[in-house]
This record gives sequence, structure tokens and C-alpha cells, in this order.
Amino acid sequence: MAFTRRIRRQILRSGAAVGFAGASLTVALQVGSLKAQAAAPHPIAPSYYISKNTNPSTSTLTNLGCSLGTLQGNTAGSLNIQAVLGFGAYKTSGNFTGWDANGVGWTPGQVSSLVQAFAAGYAYCSGSDLNSQLTISVMTNNSNSATNSSGYGAAFHNIVNGIANAVLATSYGNRVFVVGGIDAEPGYGSVSGTLGWMSGYAGTGGVSLTADMSADGLSTGSANYTATTPSVNGWTVEDIYQAFVPGNKTQIPQIYFNAQAIQWQKMSRYAATAHSQKIKFAGTMTEYGANSSTYAPDAGYDSLQTKLNADSLTAYTIPFDTDISWQ
Repeated sequence: MAFTRRIRRQILRSGAAVGFAGASLTVALQVGSLKAQAAAPHPIAPSYYISKNTNPSTSTLTNLGCSLGTLQGNTAGSLNIQAVLGFGAYKTSGNFTGWDANGVGWTPGQVSSLVQAFAAGYAYCSGSDLNSQLTISVMTNNSNSATNSSGYGAAFHNIVNGIANAVLATSYGNRVFVVGGIDAEPGYGSVSGTLGWMSGYAGTGGVSLTADMSADGLSTGSANYTATTPSVNGWTVEDIYQAFVPGNKTQIPQIYFNAQAIQWQKMSRYAATAHSQKIKFAGTMTEYGANSSTYAPDAGYDSLQTKLNADSLTAYTIPFDTDISWQ
């Protein structure tokens, strides 16, 4: 997620959202200046990069969680959404970069406290909305080649699993869930290192993994992908598939531009033909709150949704979008 980011946050909820019962009224709730556009009804959840440079406190994360809980609690109907908290690359010291420029980073204990604060703020401010559910993805990335190994994947899993268990033990543990996440981009790290990290994460069991990926360098031409269609940095289409789909994962592709929507529709077609199952995307990731020159949430969502539905092999209704910004 190599972005320039500014804090903007929004959630759009609709009684007509895919997979949710209710009337056909679309309700847009806005915080800040991120403007919702008319589009196919679907929820938009805020996600955040947690920057060590600004050193946010647990109260900051509580307030961010509260904002989401308030928006969700004040809207009719129930909803299941996912928000990402990105803490940067995992470091050989066991810390996280925190998207900082000075190399200090977050410790695992600090990550745990911040995530739990976000969860608590959401639960408290969602009020009487006890049917909606939030999944919080604690996100790292594959940009640090020194930690792209099975051992570090297992270590990260243990950190996230501890946070998940702490949230599960609360009074709201039946509606707020914590999972792991990795922003795995072909341009960031090697195939072997990234897949090795994922193998280590999966090998310890427990909490699932959100794969938030780009498909760097894949062709946007009319030709269908094959297993050996090249990406970048030695990656192929089959490598991207293996990182994105198999195992206990949730698939959220990055859709910042139209080219990425083309790439992921073609990836789903490849999955359908080579692996007998199209990709059932859990959501889309946009970055308008971080970089307003990219797709707004509705535009990114609609771009991929339209392309999926234009092909019978890939037709599928995406449940939601999450838009990411700096905290």
C-alpha cells in the first residue's frame, strides 16, 4: 500500500446493500470531506495506516473506532464489514515500521493496545446495534525481505492471535473479531519469501489471514492469463493466485485505478479456468482517503463489479469496500 495519505473517513450503509435485508434506500453518512458518490449500494468502511511518526495514543484509536461504531449504530439494519489497521512491515527486531521514517516502529505490545482500543471504541459507540459485526484486520506487508520467512509469519500470527483472544474475552467478543492481514505486493517482496511467510502464518492455526494484494505489472490487454503470465519481480499469475486465494484467507484486492480492476477480473477468470473456482472477493480496497487522485470508493468498487458481471465465469457480487487513509 504505497500511498500518500490524509485522514478522511466515511462509511456508507444501505438497506439494499448486497446480502443485507431492507428497503432500497441508500443512506450515505460522511465524516470529513470524503464525498460519497451515487453508485451500486454497498457499505464503505474506513481503514487506517497507523503512523509511528505521529505517535497516536490508544485514545486516538478509541476515537477512530467510536466514529465507525457511531456511524454504523445510527444506520438502520445490520451489517458485516472489515476495517484494516496497517502497522507497516514486520522488522527483524520484532517491531513494526509503523510507516515511519525514523525506524523506531511499534512494538507488538503497542500494536495490541491500539487494536484493542479501536475495538472497544467501536463496540461502545455502536450502541444498541448488537447484530452488526466488525472484523479488524491487523495488517503488515511483505516489503521487508529480511522477515519474509515462515518463522516471521508464525511470529506475526502469534501476535494477532493474542489480540484476537483478548477481544474475544470481552463483552463484545461476539461481534468484533480480529484477524491477521498482509499487504502482499509482487513489487515489494520475492515469491518464495512471501509464500514462505504465509505458510508460517497458516501453519500455527487459529486466526485467518486477509490477503490485501495488488497484481503488479499484469497485462490489461484482451488476452486471458495463463499460469506463466509474468507479473514483476519474478512473480507469475499462478504465484499471485497462490498468495491470494488458497488457505484460510479473505480476498480484498487493491482497486486504485481502472487497470487494477481489469487485472483482478482477469485473475478471477484464470482462477475459474485453471482452478475451477472464480475468486469470491470479500471486498475492494480503495485509497481515496489517502490519495484523492485515485478512485473514490464507489468508483473503485463499481469498476471491478462491472467487469466481473460482464463475464459469466467471474460474475459475483462484492459485499463491501474499505477505503484507507492515515489515522
